[in-house]
Amino acid sequence: MGKTAGHLDIRLFGHLEVALDGARFKLATPRKSLQVLAYLLLHRDVPVSREYLAFLLYPDDEEGAARTKLRATLSELPKILPSPSTRYVSIDTEKVAWNPESGIWLDVAAFDAAAADRSRLAEAIDLYRGDLLPEIYDEWLEIIRERYRNIYLRALTDFVSEARRNANLPLALETARKVLAVDPWREDIVRRIIAMRYAGGDRAGALREYADFAKRLHAEIGADPMPETAAVAERISRDQAPDDGEPADEFRAPANGSALLPFVGRRDEMERMLEAWSRAARGRGACVFVGGEAGIGKSRLVLEFAHAVEERGGRVLTGATSSPETVPYESVVDAFRSALPLVAALKPGMALACVAALLPELYGRVTLQDVPALDADRERMRLFESLFRCVADLAAPRPLLMILEDVHWAEAASLDLLQFLFRRIAGVPVMIVATYRDEESTRLAAFHRVRREARASAGAQTVWLDRLSATDVAELGAMVSQADDGSADLLATASRGNPLFLTQLVVEVREGRPAAVPVSLEAALAQRVERLSEHARTAAQIAACIGDRFSRDAVREVSAWEEAEITEALDELLDRRIVREAGGRGFLEYAFTHQLVQASVARTVPPQHAAVRRRRIARVLERLYPERVPELSASLAAHYEAGGDIQNATRCYLQAVRRSISIGAVKEARAQCDRALAIAADLRDRAQLLLESVAIETRAGDRDSQHAAIEALEQVDGELGDLEIHRATLLHRMEYASTNGDRAMHERAASALRTCLPEGDARATAALHQAESKMSYAGGRLSDAYASAQAALAASRSAGDEAGTTRALCSLAQVEAYRGNLTHADALFDEAARVAGRAADPVLEYLALSSGWNIAYQRRDLRRCLALCSRALEVAVAIGDRQAEAQAHGRMGIVLGLIGGRWRESREHFGEALRMYTETGNLAGSGGTLINQAVVEFRLGSFDRALMATERAIELFASANDLRGRITGLSNLALQRGWTGDIAGAREAGEAALELARRLEFKLAEPSTLENLSVAEAVAGNYERAIELAQSSLAMRSSSGTQVWTAKTLADLAIWHAALGDMAAARDAVTRLLENEEAIVTGSDWPWYCYWAAAQIFHLDGDDAQASRTLLRARKLMEQMADGLEPEDRERFMAIRWNVDLSNAVAAGAWPTPPR
Repeated sequence: MGKTAGHLDIRLFGHLEVALDGARFKLATPRKSLQVLAYLLLHRDVPVSREYLAFLLYPDDEEGAARTKLRATLSELPKILPSPSTRYVSIDTEKVAWNPESGIWLDVAAFDAAAADRSRLAEAIDLYRGDLLPEIYDEWLEIIRERYRNIYLRALTDFVSEARRNANLPLALETARKVLAVDPWREDIVRRIIAMRYAGGDRAGALREYADFAKRLHAEIGADPMPETAAVAERISRDQAPDDGEPADEFRAPANGSALLPFVGRRDEMERMLEAWSRAARGRGACVFVGGEAGIGKSRLVLEFAHAVEERGGRVLTGATSSPETVPYESVVDAFRSALPLVAALKPGMALACVAALLPELYGRVTLQDVPALDADRERMRLFESLFRCVADLAAPRPLLMILEDVHWAEAASLDLLQFLFRRIAGVPVMIVATYRDEESTRLAAFHRVRREARASAGAQTVWLDRLSATDVAELGAMVSQADDGSADLLATASRGNPLFLTQLVVEVREGRPAAVPVSLEAALAQRVERLSEHARTAAQIAACIGDRFSRDAVREVSAWEEAEITEALDELLDRRIVREAGGRGFLEYAFTHQLVQASVARTVPPQHAAVRRRRIARVLERLYPERVPELSASLAAHYEAGGDIQNATRCYLQAVRRSISIGAVKEARAQCDRALAIAADLRDRAQLLLESVAIETRAGDRDSQHAAIEALEQVDGELGDLEIHRATLLHRMEYASTNGDRAMHERAASALRTCLPEGDARATAALHQAESKMSYAGGRLSDAYASAQAALAASRSAGDEAGTTRALCSLAQVEAYRGNLTHADALFDEAARVAGRAADPVLEYLALSSGWNIAYQRRDLRRCLALCSRALEVAVAIGDRQAEAQAHGRMGIVLGLIGGRWRESREHFGEALRMYTETGNLAGSGGTLINQAVVEFRLGSFDRALMATERAIELFASANDLRGRITGLSNLALQRGWTGDIAGAREAGEAALELARRLEFKLAEPSTLENLSVAEAVAGNYERAIELAQSSLAMRSSSGTQVWTAKTLADLAIWHAALGDMAAARDAVTRLLENEEAIVTGSDWPWYCYWAAAQIFHLDGDDAQASRTLLRARKLMEQMADGLEPEDRERFMAIRWNVDLSNAVAAGAWPTPPR
């Protein structure tokens, strides 16, 4: 019998330990009594049946034997428990239970309560002395043991985060090692330990930590560390602060104690962001804007959020925008650079090769393929798409968080990229968090437009940070060491809830200075700078002149100090939190802790020193980083300009302009060009700048600005007298004249160019003739266009220029197709394809394929169309040209819709095209896809879908200012409205289409519009007017060589003449229709209708044989069409009125009177 019952303490973690009234109590446990007690204690709230307990403890015994053994074990319990045992255990014939009123203390219960309360994590960790009852090997306990081990690990991980949040690095390291003691392969914890050791000033220890882990991992598991872990070690090896999910430099411990404050408040904001992360991690993409005044804690909030995301298994990339933005797309490039090893580990392909244009470090790490040049707009879109694809690939193994700070300083190109990414991340596990200040309202209109659009299109949220509450500041004051009650009150009152201001005041207290309260944050920062040593202040001033980021080498070279001097100065700046390490983002390894700090330092630079320093900085940066000069060119230009070195400033501005153009940053290129032109005096420099200015304005599509740039270029050209620049100027004038249809201007420029072409310069001659061909084609002078293209072809061949040869052949093929000489056009295309193949240039191949598709489509050679656009799709994907890929998908949709039986595939390709155009913001492309999809839907009898798609397309064309697209949309709308009985609406749309087509000389649109208007008039019963319009259309088709499209119109004419009783005219129309039966199938969307119309005329005319033949042919074509349709589509299709009439004639011999 046990001792008399008292207060019983039971510990199950580690090994069983029992105390009775504070004294050790030896609990003898014969048979399986320990297992019984353990089960009852761990399930103390519910009784358990004897039957289940017997099976659980003796799973290998028969039921009877198991119950007997359990009975014997239960009989031991009263002997080993304090008396009376009934206080603890209740045993009857059916059930066994622990008495919930026993009043014992159980470590497992205490652990459960403490682990559930984040404020008691330390208590939970202390309670867990080891695994649960390791002396018991039963399977049922292993599951529970594992669960508690995971709860313990979670508590440790959370406690590490808490310690880091409170800037207690020693405690965080100690706790992290406890995690590894339980689970030695937790790489996320290994990364934190490495980063924290570096942040604590132990770089060698951090690298040894990585080396030991890598060696152990390879020896015991035969694996290498994750790329993320290797990336942290690599950055530390270069003495760059790691990015293990958070900027570790924020935790750098200065000599006088950390100035980083514990993180308080912001609970609601953090919860909102974590909810968004939860959605993003499930593949639904998310974006959050975090806004607030300067110093309000935006960076700290996203830092803590990054902690939380990394703990949840996410990858974190961090980037920022400088003030002013130094390079286009700076924050995104900075984010990629923060994870350079991860980016370099992506599968090499076109996307990574394109991104290398922004991230040249990749060339030294990965073998990349060549990137074919595209036209400027497609180049930009390919770059955007490549950046997105790399983001998506980075998010494939683990959800990705991309933090972009200070986007309020982003220029137009960066905002365009952000807008693109916000649209594209909707279907991938990526979250973008962008921080901004809302204080410079005059320049933030573009940013807020992007933010509003992101909210509307991508469901973006905005988290606005107010100042910390009095309660939060009081909590901080209580947590800050060396702050007594009086100091804490002073901090709360003086800081007015601004965390950055509060940080500056805390530093004052920690440094033992009297807590005299500065009147403002700016004054506090000025005091901090003023108290620096002379050496440190000079170093800070040099760094501030460089920018908000700088390198140790640059400061050393500008100052000409010895290594020891620069080390001492930088250590002081780091200790006093004037600067910080920049998180391993490239060669500028230091940054100011806040833009306000940089501004405060910059104000202390003596004016007489600023210009000299800026000029020296530019020279030092060019000498130190020659491979980075293109990227730095805009900053170098600004430094040279500030230093009064106009010649070098102009040189660097020109380089910056060209780089901005090459990466699609047109608005930045314009601003850089304007700035250079404002200071450049040398005529040759001005000419080069103006050539770039013309290219910028031509691409932007602003005709007035383009003309002004050309005139400025012509003025400089006249003064300079350089033949090469003169020829380039004339080519620009010709292109402008061609775009505006000014034939006289074009001819004057061409004549001038002919007189100054270098003798024997075949390439220049080819460029002249190609420009002339383009002008003639646009003006409808096809013979002239053909002759110029032939001359361009001859000159290109003479020069051995295969790109020029391909373009000339495509121009010739285009002219021949327009003139209806399709056989010759095909031959020219074949030759263009051979030349492009010989050149092994996929861009040229796509050009040839596109030209060939147009020719095949004009011929209605659908099989050839299908082969060409299938190959075009392959090429577009290979070169990363998203616009070309969308175009190929759209063309696949057209062809598959015409072939018949492949409607599902047709819709899928249209859907892909529309998705791509939408994602890339191409309104005209989206409109064109909707137009083509509407044609297919109309053909299937889905008139409502066709009408909606066409109306939406017209809206998109209007938004894109695409007049040709509007013509096509309005023309088709005339047919659709007329067919559905809206005659007035049909006439309005048709007349608008005709007016635009005639004004723009878009001659091919006129016959189509007239045909569509004729149908509307016929539906209204105005057959005479319908016939008049149709005959006008036929005349135009004849003159343009597009008779292949006339089958439907001839069929209509036959029906309308018969309806008016003019059978002779009806028979004549049928005769003309049947002269080329191949064209009926290839040149009409409704070939069965054409045969049905012929059958009705033959029936009326008494020609039963021909009526029967054409009727059966019509039925066969109709049924072939219907057989490939889904049930819903088939029902709509068979309900088309002529399909109903045709079916009745076949089934019952019921012919409509009059014919229709």
